[in-house]
Amino acid sequence: MDTRILGPALPGGELRGEVLLRGGPRETYVDHLGRGAAADLRGAAALETPLSELGGRALGVALSVKSRIARGDDGDGIEVDDDLLHVSALPLHEAVLDLFAEEGCLCDAADVVEGDVPGTEQRLGIIQTFRLTGHSPDPDRPDALEVTFQTNAVGAMVHVRRAAPDERYWEDKPPARRLPAAHHEVGTVDLRPRVGKVLSELALLDDR
Repeated sequence: MDTRILGPALPGGELRGEVLLRGGPRETYVDHLGRGAAADLRGAAALETPLSELGGRALGVALSVKSRIARGDDGDGIEVDDDLLHVSALPLHEAVLDLFAEEGCLCDAADVVEGDVPGTEQRLGIIQTFRLTGHSPDPDRPDALEVTFQTNAVGAMVHVRRAAPDERYWEDKPPARRLPAAHHEVGTVDLRPRVGKVLSELALLDDR
């Protein structure tokens, strides 16, 4: 058995690939092919799927598709293939992070950890955090930020906070400020005021 992923995927987009089965000396009945939790019922990558690249640049996040052949009813199966999965950013991700870059906050890398944003519903139970390094001459701006997208079919709620790389759990990190953005707003609505407002609010938090 050999699984081949065809091209990069997008969150919420079609996950395309091929499953090649080669027969052996003994006849084997194939009951069905199934998808795991990272794909929804339409055969698409979940909207919460982490990104592995931004603007064609690797973020240091390794994702893979694991294929198993299950024999009998035990459901455990035998792992037979593991293929890298490249997930590109949606236009909304690109647009928001580009605006932070204009403000001097450049995305250096990203992390993925287990967990949930309190008070929200998340299907995959993981959080991807983009690490932004501040290069602004404004002394009131944080030196580094953490940005998290909670993406759905309408858009995303973007959580922004001062970076705390030594804190793993959401509740232990500094307070976040949020900005909403919709997919249809990309290219039609100026999101700069929302980004500027969040940065100003973070500066006020630090002054307290």
